[in-house]
Amino acid sequence: MTALLAIENCQMDEPVTVTRTALNTVSPGSSIAGLQNGEVLTMYQMLECLLVASGNDAAAVIAAHVGGSVEKFVEMMNTRSDELGCTSTHYMNPSGLHDEKPLHHGRGPIKGHGRGHEAFGIYRDRRPRTGHHPGNE
Repeated sequence: MTALLAIENCQMDEPVTVTRTALNTVSPGSSIAGLQNGEVLTMYQMLECLLVASGNDAAAVIAAHVGGSVEKFVEMMNTRSDELGCTSTHYMNPSGLHDEKPLHHGRGPIKGHGRGHEAFGIYRDRRPRTGHHPGNE
């Protein structure tokens, strides 16, 4: 959902500044891309950090950039989720990490949105491939 909202609301060459405020919202011990306070990347590069490196720091920075704050972005996530018909999904953070309170079931309706956008190819084109699977030649 974080990637979808970034794609729907930003240009891929748009500069995104990493802030201490966003980095401070990342759960300790979670997967990060190693972003540094003050660093400036394009939105496309931020999506690479999110989708390839599973960077929860990137999720937080994207959230603050798109929503103005992580909290407002989470509200956007839940609104968009409802619009897509994900009635059993409730986000508590931009990374989608487990929280004691959330309901986060099924992303089926979300998967198809944004698929045609070049940024969603980041993950497909860069993930490690193991074994032989039809279509992975």
